[in-house]
Amino acid sequence: MLEHPALQESVFKDIPRLPEVRLMDVSGMFKIAKVEDFDPSGESRGKNIPWQTISRAVLLRDDYRCRVCGKGTFTQVDSADIYDKVHFDLEVHHIVPRKDGGNDSFRNLISLCSECHRRTFSNKYTGVPVRKSMDLFFFEKSIFLALPPDEAPNFSGHLEKGILKDYQRIFDQESSRYVVVPMRGARLEFSAMRVTLEDYRRMVAGMLHSLEIADYSTYSAIISGNEEKCRFLTNPSGSIIA
Repeated sequence: MLEHPALQESVFKDIPRLPEVRLMDVSGMFKIAKVEDFDPSGESRGKNIPWQTISRAVLLRDDYRCRVCGKGTFTQVDSADIYDKVHFDLEVHHIVPRKDGGNDSFRNLISLCSECHRRTFSNKYTGVPVRKSMDLFFFEKSIFLALPPDEAPNFSGHLEKGILKDYQRIFDQESSRYVVVPMRGARLEFSAMRVTLEDYRRMVAGMLHSLEIADYSTYSAIISGNEEKCRFLTNPSGSIIA
């Protein structure tokens, strides 16, 4: 059961996903049919996009900031081109390296500062930044977990109120179930718990029998008035479990 994706830790899975509305905005700016966020596993089979276009689009998609540490320094240049910015200490990184068949696509590219990028080289250039060795206290690290509405009553403890911007829970007539969909300006209210990684694994393992859990995704949400990283369980289509 520990091999289930939702129970596996990943540096890239801990990076908050971008809201779908932002991806739609970048798509319109570059006139690209579909702009996607990176995939934590990278991509080798997708269609290559010309480097001059994809590299600029990825930097804009990521708001000219390192997706691992948040560092970002740039200056606007005197140009009519709104994408024409000079960025410092920021590089577009292949999650699956080109030498291993990785392609130039949105799902395989991410913006990293030079320091985080350097760590991928010191990790035998696997495409993953070096993570500090796990120690005895690793599983005592605390995280926020968003609880699906039907499961929240099953957990005791201190539930906290959370808000995920630009998403909404609606009832889908076709499937006769609630789904979470992107919607500009909407606010998805949810209950969250701060748990250790050990508790997270125990809780999710217990929910695998009642929910169609495929994995988890991390989003930036407002929890008890503060901006926090929060894990949301996802279904096989990659959508948040409503």
